[in-house]
Amino acid sequence: MELQQLRHFVAVMENRTLQEAAHVLGLTQSAVTRSIQTLERDLGIELFNRDSRKTLPTQAGLEFFQHAKTILNSLTQAKEDALRVHRDHSGEVRLGISGHAANAAMNRAIADIATRFPAVNLRVCDGMFSQLMAQLQTEKLDVIYASPATSERDKDIIFRPLQRIQCGLFVRTTHPLANRKTVKLRDTINSRWLIDQMCPAAHFDRIFSRAGLTPPQQLDRTNSTSLIKSLVLKANYITWMDRDFFAQDIRDGMVKPLHVAEFEYEREAGLLWQASALLSPATLQVIETIMTTFQHAV
Repeated sequence: MELQQLRHFVAVMENRTLQEAAHVLGLTQSAVTRSIQTLERDLGIELFNRDSRKTLPTQAGLEFFQHAKTILNSLTQAKEDALRVHRDHSGEVRLGISGHAANAAMNRAIADIATRFPAVNLRVCDGMFSQLMAQLQTEKLDVIYASPATSERDKDIIFRPLQRIQCGLFVRTTHPLANRKTVKLRDTINSRWLIDQMCPAAHFDRIFSRAGLTPPQQLDRTNSTSLIKSLVLKANYITWMDRDFFAQDIRDGMVKPLHVAEFEYEREAGLLWQASALLSPATLQVIETIMTTFQHAV
């Protein structure tokens, strides 16, 4: 039994005659007749009275008609539901990624989204946390991935932690401090530093003052993660970032961590979005995919 046969049978029942059914279906009357006969053979019952000049259904035909209609209606509804889901999971989703928190798991998540949801136009931008948060709060971004300090978490923002990241100091492998077996905080004072512009100056200075040291005088600030990476690779800068930011450069032998205890700590990284925002189905699917990818990466 084929769906096409069910459609032909229902058309005959609804139009009362083979001739009218054939006209509605755009088929010849003989083609509809053969389809009905094949259906009857498959079922092993007669659906229409053969001794009537009119196309009158048998009792079995009347019963089968109700089931056939239910089947075809269910298929129509299934198609509409599938199209609705496809339509709802299409459109643009704006994702911001903090350069401090960018990592391989997020790259895999983005690749999974592109493969599983081709109708979703995922627009990704990177930047410092403060920049991304401002765009999130003004609805220029739908969701961001970052590693905010506890003090930076707004009560109106939902935070879903995905992993813990390790922060520390990093230099290029040709930096004068790179080949030392041990590096103390005092050894970094005379080096040139490059840090996130949003890192509070008082917090940075306090790390040195607590150790009885004068903070470095050669301190540059920027709000560009790409500039931080470029300058660290090309010049003798020390920077304070999370390890994943330089993961590939470390593997390539271009960057080396400096294990200075005062600057080493762990921080949670995860997804943030506005609690009051009405997220689209596409955005919810992107969030779910990212969370699943990180769970499998653990």
